[in-house]
Amino acid sequence: PSSPSSNSTFNNATTALNALNALNALNALDSSMNRGSCLHLSPSSALIARRLTILATSSGSAVHARAASVLDLAQTVLAGTAKGSGLLVATEAVVRLTQLHVHHNNHSGVVVVEGHVNVTNSSFHHNEPTEYGGGAMYTVGAVVVVARSTFTDNIGRGTVGGGVLCADKSHCTFQACEFSNPVAEVAEVGAEVGAEVGAEGTEGAEGTEGSRQPLSLLSLLSAKGGAIAVDRSHGELQGCTFSHIVTTTGGAVSVQSQGTVRVEESLFHACGASEGAALYMEDSNVVVQSSTL
Repeated sequence: PSSPSSNSTFNNATTALNALNALNALNALDSSMNRGSCLHLSPSSALIARRLTILATSSGSAVHARAASVLDLAQTVLAGTAKGSGLLVATEAVVRLTQLHVHHNNHSGVVVVEGHVNVTNSSFHHNEPTEYGGGAMYTVGAVVVVARSTFTDNIGRGTVGGGVLCADKSHCTFQACEFSNPVAEVAEVGAEVGAEVGAEGTEGAEGTEGSRQPLSLLSLLSAKGGAIAVDRSHGELQGCTFSHIVTTTGGAVSVQSQGTVRVEESLFHACGASEGAALYMEDSNVVVQSSTL
């Protein structure tokens, strides 16, 4: 697509859609032989895309929206990236995602760095980061709104954030979303926890290598924030459901490092941890109302 000015970004968006007609007709993009992102938006570009299937990128993200670009993506599958996220959103990019299926990506499903993302009616399944962050979503200084979406079996790395890690002055809002059984690897766990998960066929009593069991409700997840971790950021959880989420220390939702969170009309069911199975707070401010724990 062309590169319109910021004041007329969407005026030429239909040009991008027309250019994709032939691409959509292919039904699926097998980019396993490609290097770099499969779809790349340069700064100030605009793209509208519908009914795409982007599979198996060997390196780079499936879709990369660079600074100040605009992306409207719907009815699309982003899956199987080997060395990149399903979607990477850069500074001041504006992205709308509708009816996406984001699964089995190897550098988080969606990574947002100082961008703006709105997600509706989408699913995130069995995504994981390469080194750090939440499996489904990792935000840094970003503004993210997610509505009516599901998060299942996403794998985190590090000590916080199994499904989502909202970090570094991000503002993350989740409305009517469902989180269940995300799985995380933890670099170091205590001997007691290691012995427990060792009985399930993991690394054993020392627990020094961590463990991962995507299908077990009793598997080792993240140390804190099995579904969502809010770190130095603000979170809003409205009408969300958290079920069968287990962490080693605490929190289907974890809030730390001067983070702030408001929880309204949400349900925490069958969650487990040594401390704070539903909510775990460290140096933070949390408001909970009209919810069931």
